[in-house]
Amino acid sequence: MSDDRQSLLDFYRSGQTSNDRIGRNESILENQNRESVDSEDNVTKTLSLFFASLCVIDLFGVFPIVALPRSIILCGLYGIPLVLFVITLQIYTAVILGRCWVIAERLKPEIVKQNRYPYAAIAELTFGKKMSYLVTILLDVTVFGGGIPNLLVASQNLELLGSRITHGSFQFSFCYWLIIIGCLLCPLMWLGSPKNMKILASISVTVCTSVAVLTWLSIFDDTNIVDNSSDDLFIDGNGTNITAIELIGNATSNIFEEELVREYVPWAGLSMDPPPAINLLKAYGIIAFQFDIHPMLLTIQVDMKEKRRIGKAVCYGIMTTCFLSAITTILAAYRYGIFTTANVLVSLPRSWDLYLIILLVTLQLCLSSAVGSSALFQHIEDIVGASRDFSFKRCVIRSLLVALAVFLGELLPRFDIVMGLIGGTLTGPLIFILPPLFYTKILRMERKYEENLSRKGTQESIDDDALFKQVEQKVKRKHKGYGAISDVIPEIDFSDNLNENYFKHTCMIIFNVLKSDCLLSIAVILFGLVATFTSTYFNVFDGIDNFDQLWSPCILNITDAISNLSNL
Repeated sequence: MSDDRQSLLDFYRSGQTSNDRIGRNESILENQNRESVDSEDNVTKTLSLFFASLCVIDLFGVFPIVALPRSIILCGLYGIPLVLFVITLQIYTAVILGRCWVIAERLKPEIVKQNRYPYAAIAELTFGKKMSYLVTILLDVTVFGGGIPNLLVASQNLELLGSRITHGSFQFSFCYWLIIIGCLLCPLMWLGSPKNMKILASISVTVCTSVAVLTWLSIFDDTNIVDNSSDDLFIDGNGTNITAIELIGNATSNIFEEELVREYVPWAGLSMDPPPAINLLKAYGIIAFQFDIHPMLLTIQVDMKEKRRIGKAVCYGIMTTCFLSAITTILAAYRYGIFTTANVLVSLPRSWDLYLIILLVTLQLCLSSAVGSSALFQHIEDIVGASRDFSFKRCVIRSLLVALAVFLGELLPRFDIVMGLIGGTLTGPLIFILPPLFYTKILRMERKYEENLSRKGTQESIDDDALFKQVEQKVKRKHKGYGAISDVIPEIDFSDNLNENYFKHTCMIIFNVLKSDCLLSIAVILFGLVATFTSTYFNVFDGIDNFDQLWSPCILNITDAISNLSNL
């Protein structure tokens, strides 16, 4: 610590301008000993802001484009403020979580050695081992569960592709496509951390953009119309009636066999009335699931060249994805209304554009799974003592985890229900509860650190002490208005009129509290608690009510197929 102080003072004596000195010395205060730790741990940060933004977009993937519109449409106009509110909170908590890591590196430089599980490292630094264990469990379950909808949608898309191309003559169940995709996905999963996946992230973002544009064109080209006198908005190619209830949300039904013919009614079924509470809660869970980057956020940040710019990467990524999703939702609402399917691709007419979209979506989901599961894989490998370099043990571990995800996917084919459960139950604490808690605590730890730093070298000359405090005060001013309420309450001066000073004191308290992160953190935490418990309650009971749709016959079908082959 004394070396840092001496370096700071030497810069001030070097003859540079005072502003340059303060800036350079502040940098010394915030980066002490970090370079030596990084060299010891051989950490190579190769992600620029551009590639970090691509990784963020890749984590969102195509789900906001093909799987989010229906949830928003069923909420009507109330879906717009819901999306804006939830995404704004997610951006805020993602930014403060990134700040937590920057501060943590300053307080404890050796924390970079825990760069494979940074979220848990911050939890341990702020609240101890038990909190670290809780965060680790939440992260692993959330990341693993989040990969299941990827596999389900990819396999169901391939079933849809085969059925549409052959006009229903080729029927190859998604149950078998799920196994095939799992096998093909394993080699991608053997790659390392996001810094080794820049090419994959670039390809994935290009695919997402292409899927969005082609989907817009397909919706525009959908001109299939039936007789307006018909009571049914959906019929199959043979004229058999398909009710909206059977169609909506059932991504595994036999509607794949024939192209749907729809009655064109702009904004069909949309209402200005408030939607049922269950629709809002389902939409919340799906939005939280699809825009949750917190499990992988810090993994991306520790690989960045400039960690402080993680907030910009998050904003750029979310704005790009929201733009693509918003256009798709508006077009789907206008063309299909409330009859938009859970997977938008099911609503699209047969065309070569649709076939290309299906292939691109499947490709992107596979690439996104490779990047999104990195944190889980790295943690499991550390537990079993696998090498951080490419090894046979890594391949075995990751292949087994993919096999487990495939098995669970065979049991749970309703990806929308799975997303709602995971988003409403598991991601709530990771998004809305833990980041504000960690941020408030680590800011208080940073202040204590700066106070201890200012006490060092008290035997130095008065000039040196004054010089050091000049830099220290500038660092403290950066955090003015942040943290706990006790940190922003000014001291009262009773030397003059008591009533006047008391009034000024009260006004300053209110102003500083409103300006601080404390009030916002409390509000975000309360929202996270209420939303998590409420969404979990309704999603669980909704899952019980739809148990026959949630439970898949895939395992039984595969067992019967094997039995039939053995009897031949």
